[in-house]
Amino acid sequence: MRKITVTPMTSHETIRFAAEELVRYLNAMGNAATLSSRGDGILIGEYDTLGLDSSINHPLDDEVYIDIQESKGKISGPHPRSVLFSVYRYLTECGCRFLHPTSNGEKIPIAAAPMDCSIKERPSYRYRSISLEGASSIGNLLDLIDWLPKVGLNSYHTQLKDGFTFFERWYSHKMNPYKEAEPIDLPTATQYMQELTVEIKKRDLIYQAMGHGWTCEPFAINGLGWDSVELNLPDETMQYLAMVQGKRQVWRNIPVNTNACYSNPEARSQIVQFVADYSAENPEIDLLHFWLGDDLNNYCECDNCAKYQPSDWYVMMLNELDEILTKRNNPVKIVFLMFYELLWPPVHERIGNPERFILLFAPVSLDYTKPFKVTKELPPLSEFRLNNIIEAHGVEQNVAYYQAWKNIFSGDSFVYTYHFMTTGWEKDLAGYHLAKVLHQDIREFGKLGLTGVNSCQSQRVFFPTGLGMTVYARTLWNDRLEFEEISNRYFEEAYPGYGVAVEAFIASLSSKFDPVYVQMEVPRVDEAAAQRFEEIPAYIDTFIPVITKNLNHHDPAVRTNWRHLYIYSLLMKKCAVMFQSIALGQQERVKQELWPDFIQTFFEYEDVLYHVFDIEWFAKRFKSMQVDGNKHFVNYE
Repeated sequence: MRKITVTPMTSHETIRFAAEELVRYLNAMGNAATLSSRGDGILIGEYDTLGLDSSINHPLDDEVYIDIQESKGKISGPHPRSVLFSVYRYLTECGCRFLHPTSNGEKIPIAAAPMDCSIKERPSYRYRSISLEGASSIGNLLDLIDWLPKVGLNSYHTQLKDGFTFFERWYSHKMNPYKEAEPIDLPTATQYMQELTVEIKKRDLIYQAMGHGWTCEPFAINGLGWDSVELNLPDETMQYLAMVQGKRQVWRNIPVNTNACYSNPEARSQIVQFVADYSAENPEIDLLHFWLGDDLNNYCECDNCAKYQPSDWYVMMLNELDEILTKRNNPVKIVFLMFYELLWPPVHERIGNPERFILLFAPVSLDYTKPFKVTKELPPLSEFRLNNIIEAHGVEQNVAYYQAWKNIFSGDSFVYTYHFMTTGWEKDLAGYHLAKVLHQDIREFGKLGLTGVNSCQSQRVFFPTGLGMTVYARTLWNDRLEFEEISNRYFEEAYPGYGVAVEAFIASLSSKFDPVYVQMEVPRVDEAAAQRFEEIPAYIDTFIPVITKNLNHHDPAVRTNWRHLYIYSLLMKKCAVMFQSIALGQQERVKQELWPDFIQTFFEYEDVLYHVFDIEWFAKRFKSMQVDGNKHFVNYE
């Protein structure tokens, strides 16, 4: 047993936490590690504290620094967050693996002495983030935030002010027949968000907050989520809302989807003042997202608003917000969103202080069965027609809009993606093809000058495997890695001795459950597809003996992975029968018999899969698509 001392060189919360984490894992590996205040052993601190030079030019850029010889040396970085990354990177070099959130997803080598190690390395992308979506408990989110820095992800985005809808989706257990609804109210959701903030800042992660809601909250209308609500608003409030089809209204009774009358100076003033005050009240927020209403074709049509495009009014508000923040010496960065109507850049207005702002490119209409790759000349922008637009289609059209914005905005930009929106299963039931597309997409984003990715997704997308999230984290850190290198390594670490076999099994199922068919890009009734689906159960049966052989593996993390694969195999046999019936046109049988049996079986395993898969959100999305036949899922209750 090797005795090791670890010295945090400052009292900063994250530096102290990094040192404690190093001690905790070293001890779990069979060493005798202790915290020290004597300045000996392994020193943990920022570059300036340890007398190291930094070449980092941007305050949000990361770098890991490790120089350990014979259990002594320095673990450092340009700021506390990077120091924590360096600690986890060192533990990874020592053999630790962080396959999915919670301790059951961690492989810790026993009786392993710390390695000699020398690394100085920067990630490929500045922003490496996850955005809150789906259905989650507070435990799920705390586990995820704990996992992020272990794999080099540096940011978390909470998206809505109170996060109520994300918690309510989980605690209501609306689709699970085996669980009783648990009460959840707005104060509890607010408390949960405060707990998340504490853990985010404890790790010095880049905290991104808000997005939709600014067009309703300033007028005392709660923007809790995307559910339809009945409201009886006074005239003094209604005057500020967008006039659509001759009526000022809450758009489809969904506050966060509602735009305001942006030509009204008082409406703009109330919005930007509310945003500025919110930032002042929440100084822990690093990147504050200021978006307009969700949905499309819902902007104000009054005579004054119709004079300019929505993006002109948007930029006008951004400049008004910057003016207030500048007067207050508030350094917060404002993230503004380009999607739907806001894909068209402004005609008259320009952002006055680009350093304040970050452009968020959200190509929401992409087909995720295909890589994000420009293969032909960019088309001209289509003509803007107020409340009569069509979503951008294809990579080239989306990129054309992005380039048009970049022609007038010189600031930073990153992309908002939806690869794992819901759980990713509505695109690829095994996840292998989707992970490969994701890897290619991240590489392409960099070629366009995008400096990072914020993934709008379910928080639990580690079933049947964690390949997709591993690819996401590793490619954002090092986009020079080939997909095969990441995938081969992941499967061998998750299923030691059987990595090649499991990877082949997952890749095959990804192909057999054709992602193009699953994503409803081809006709539903297809005899050839029905034949392919009919063959899947027998194929799965050939691999079941390999799985059952490993269900009692000595390593708890590996044992958990095999158990998940076993449950997945049982579910996919049922799922294959369901898709076979869809392909044969037996939709009534699917609706009345096969879907209820499949999803009931899924929920029977929810306590086992709780940490790795969002069954509640998947069930809602998948039923809408595959059972009800709605290709374009809309979350309206």
